[in-house]
Amino acid sequence: MFDHLPLLLSSSPPPLIHVHDPHDQLLYNSNLDVIRKAQRAFVLIDGVECISQRVLFSRIINGLANWAPNWEDGAECWGGSALGVWDSSFDAFAQALKALWRSILDTEDDEEADEGDTLMESRPRKDAMVIMLKHTESLKEVLPQLFVPFTRLSELTGTPSCVILVSQCSWTSLRPPLGASPTPLFFNIPPLDSTQIINHLVSLFQRASARRRSAKPIHPYNPRLKPLYEQFAQALYAACSPTTNDPAQLAYVASARWPGFVAPLLNDWTAEDAVRAEAMDVDQQEEDEDESVLYPLPTNDGVLRLLHTFKPTFIPAINALLPRLTTAQAWAAANEPPATVRLSQPLSLSLPSISSSSTLNASVPSAIELIESRLRGLTRRTKILLLASYVASFNPARTDARMFERTTEGVAKRARRKKRAAAPVGGGAGSPSKKVGGGGGPMKSMGPAKLSRALTGPGAFPLDRLLAIYEALLIENVGDELDALDDDDARNHMMNDWSKEVGRVQLVGTVAQLVQTQLLQRTSTSISNEAYDGSTQFKSNVSYDMAVRIAKSLKVELGDILWDVERL
Repeated sequence: MFDHLPLLLSSSPPPLIHVHDPHDQLLYNSNLDVIRKAQRAFVLIDGVECISQRVLFSRIINGLANWAPNWEDGAECWGGSALGVWDSSFDAFAQALKALWRSILDTEDDEEADEGDTLMESRPRKDAMVIMLKHTESLKEVLPQLFVPFTRLSELTGTPSCVILVSQCSWTSLRPPLGASPTPLFFNIPPLDSTQIINHLVSLFQRASARRRSAKPIHPYNPRLKPLYEQFAQALYAACSPTTNDPAQLAYVASARWPGFVAPLLNDWTAEDAVRAEAMDVDQQEEDEDESVLYPLPTNDGVLRLLHTFKPTFIPAINALLPRLTTAQAWAAANEPPATVRLSQPLSLSLPSISSSSTLNASVPSAIELIESRLRGLTRRTKILLLASYVASFNPARTDARMFERTTEGVAKRARRKKRAAAPVGGGAGSPSKKVGGGGGPMKSMGPAKLSRALTGPGAFPLDRLLAIYEALLIENVGDELDALDDDDARNHMMNDWSKEVGRVQLVGTVAQLVQTQLLQRTSTSISNEAYDGSTQFKSNVSYDMAVRIAKSLKVELGDILWDVERL
């Protein structure tokens, strides 16, 4: 069990450990804090963040040394110029790891000399560097050439290091072929039960309370409200656990619902404060009375009334917040009870619409608001790239030359698909029932009808085609800059600059960013998920309404660049 791992690391850790975490709940396990505090040289790395070996090596060395690069000093990694560049190869990384281990030993020797042998004997000696890597499957996909050396790190570097691979996959799916890596010691992280999840939510409340100790006592995260928050967390888990057991998602919903849940009690405290302020001086009041008297907690009847009133809002809250249709702050503001609602008064009379569908649906933004929120902050050329992806998905590839062809003078000559003539009633010249040939011969078979893209969905396209359409749209839609130039040489120079921009690394990075934000979908797979070449296939996730908004913001007629706009 994972509970025994801290004891193992404190005695004689093995060089390789595999931790099976099928529910990705490592960060919510209390043993992780025990391991982090017990080990002097410990680092936790997320494999998703390590997109290159430089990032992986720098995270390991800087994390083990507790070194934070500073921009003012040139953002140098641990060791500085004395060690040189140690993140360019595995051999250089191994030398840096040895130097780091010698530095740790020297530090321990200095502490022994300062504190005395008696004190050092009573403290367990940290005799290994512990490197914990979560999402190991991502490291194997992005950096497959480093996976086997990473499993043999202690052997290849000659240092007492322990590598802990945490993954949602079992070792059988991660194990390299032909026994290239040693057999690890296996541990499993069981899923969190209800008590652990509720305790995690309560711990988040305590952290928020600690950050606001100097604030006024009337706020949702007053430490005195912890017993009420525990009952709130239990009710929230009971209502939302059939939908999700993810502690992060439940904490997000709790942060949106808790301020409104406790608002009637806080309104009572505020009203009582105002009454006492009229009767006596506030400073004298705080000296004479304890906070438990000034701000009493609700009785059991009051807690039941709060739960009965607000429990029906838990499910609508998770339905809106789990798919991120809105933010927690926006949902809390839209569903905040009025300031006149007080727990000392009947909630059914003072809060008649708290469970009504109109109040709950008010927090869910409209489709146009969702589109605007996704497009907000995008640069003009990123929008052109999104528009190019939409055109590439909904236009046949054979039509690109006709849609974006230009004359020798640089003028676009565009051919749109002609509308089909309607078939006459009763079998005329365009009727499908017309016989081909003479007499009573057999009718010519007409092929199956072609379905529109609105029915078949967006099609896949290679990266080369996306960049070509992007270049054509870029040249056409920044024509104001081009028209302002009178010299033909200057125009040609500007057009050449735009053509060179298509091959820049920043543009491919923008494509990767759009894939992460799910505005583009990658349909092809390769050895490395981060490697993009010209044949990498993508698919547009931009809807028609979003494409219309993008085209409108760019002052582009969407119908002019779509081949068969009538069938969309």
